[in-house]
Amino acid sequence: MYHYVVGPFSEIVSFGKNAPSVLPETLEAPPKPRVELLTRNDGEPYFSLERDIPESVTKTNQKIIITPHIDWKIGDGKWASESGKPLYSTGLLQNNITIFPQNTGQTGELNVEANLYSFRVFFQYNDGKKTVKSPFSIPVSIGTPAYKYKMASSWAVPELNK
Repeated sequence: MYHYVVGPFSEIVSFGKNAPSVLPETLEAPPKPRVELLTRNDGEPYFSLERDIPESVTKTNQKIIITPHIDWKIGDGKWASESGKPLYSTGLLQNNITIFPQNTGQTGELNVEANLYSFRVFFQYNDGKKTVKSPFSIPVSIGTPAYKYKMASSWAVPELNK
């Protein structure tokens, strides 16, 4: 005396050489990135980069791993992606990532009064056949663009520092 309980069917899943893909061909860009400068208990500064994750990206992440990648630059320099430097990534789709910046001299030194730190984010997945990347988010920056000080009168620098 056995009883069987049958639920609704799942989505169709196909494997094999000619199986149709159910993954999207495009990904939405991360909206509304935000960056904040924080300090660890030992005094070391770091950036906390938050961003929203579109619902379509969250749903796609249930089918295949989507990784966020953070491109960065200091001041008027080139983006890391343009200069062959490594991008930041946690490997997991999450709303927040902690970034420990390059030291600008001494260990743990981070001078937001003299530098502008900029970040932009994109999502990516690879299904073994192709890599699909979203567009970059809008860039977000924190710090002071030092180049603006070059044109400032010496009497204005204290006000700019505030």
